[in-house]
Amino acid sequence: MKKAAVSVVASICMMIASCGTVTDDIHINTVTPSAGSTSGGNEVLLVGRGFLADSTVTFGDENAVVVSIESTRIKVIAPPADQTGSVKITLADPDGVETTKSSGYTYRSMLYVANKGSNEIVAFDFDSSTSKISELSLTSAGGGFPIGLAHDSRTQTLYAAHSATISEFTYSFEDGSLVALRDPVSAEATGVNELAFDATNRILFTSNFGSSTVSSFISDDETGGLSFVEVDGVDGFNPYDVAIDDGGKFLFLANNTTNDIAAFTYSSGGELEKVASSPFGDGVSQPVALAVDREYDLLFCVNFDSNDLTVFSYGDDGALRRERVINSHGTRPRDIILDTSRKIIFVANQNVAGGTIRSFTYDEGGNVSDTGFSMNSGGERARALAISTANRVLFVANEGSNTVSVMTYDSEGKMTSVQSGIGVGGFTPSGLIFIP
Repeated sequence: MKKAAVSVVASICMMIASCGTVTDDIHINTVTPSAGSTSGGNEVLLVGRGFLADSTVTFGDENAVVVSIESTRIKVIAPPADQTGSVKITLADPDGVETTKSSGYTYRSMLYVANKGSNEIVAFDFDSSTSKISELSLTSAGGGFPIGLAHDSRTQTLYAAHSATISEFTYSFEDGSLVALRDPVSAEATGVNELAFDATNRILFTSNFGSSTVSSFISDDETGGLSFVEVDGVDGFNPYDVAIDDGGKFLFLANNTTNDIAAFTYSSGGELEKVASSPFGDGVSQPVALAVDREYDLLFCVNFDSNDLTVFSYGDDGALRRERVINSHGTRPRDIILDTSRKIIFVANQNVAGGTIRSFTYDEGGNVSDTGFSMNSGGERARALAISTANRVLFVANEGSNTVSVMTYDSEGKMTSVQSGIGVGGFTPSGLIFIP
């Protein structure tokens, strides 16, 4: 019996030696955080033992950037991933000894929905292999009537617009949960409606429907906390939406009541200056939503009252020049979003009953072509759109039926339904944002 036991132990030792891994010498115990963005860039701490200088770390098949190494701690920057899901983490020392932590890290993309009627923000997990979503968490919005959402990927901060304030939350890729940084910040205005975030210059802008103004804030590099800069009048009334060209530092607002578009330039410190001859009203009728292609210097505006969209071009001075007006092929168009890489426009038409999404293509001159493709929004009163251009997926919030729908699209703008009628856990979904 003793000889047999010795033989078994010897065989096991030979097997361990042949695989080149001695887990007693090198081991990963914990990974913090255990999930992050598919865009990469998240700082991750590995804790364990036997870590040596010049070791390498891979997430799946991709190399992580090693920031620092101690014998029990390695800090790395996670690489980007082509798809969502869990991957193994492999640590290899200079001698070729490896250890692996199976499913050590999860790449996640999330959709956040602002429920204006029930004052909540709901997080959904996005599965890139199926293009489907599933609910992760539900959080109080921190104020009444949340609509506009924006996010800062550097600090993992989500911003939500309320009637007179902005809430700041840190978001978790592990479970989608939101944690408030502090009490909501005053916009020094009323009727805060939509948000636009310049990630390069770290500036947040708000369209203030009630006070007919625009506010600007600087976002802290470390925490994402907002510091108020200024509030300016828009020379019009009731701005619904705000859009920016962060390359040229131009800002545009859709003045709903006065049927025009206000235009500003802004500094890297968030100071605003009106463009000469602003606002611009040619071809605009009850504008409600805007979208910018900064490569082509084009601004697109949907007009709720006249059932169409207006295309503007702009130059170095930020002044808008109307190019053309296009039928939205529906009624009551409420939102617009672009796939700027493929030059596709999507318009959400609320219609009298049963919303539809219509696609168009466009070129450098602002010429717009109707694709002929239309898709049922999957609910009543399509209110907001979000997009994942990497996955060619479109998300629709239907405020009349308290649902979200998901559809894929091809390079020509043809849409295919994936999910419809997904409950949002509350009432009147009015804002969407996709975080890859």
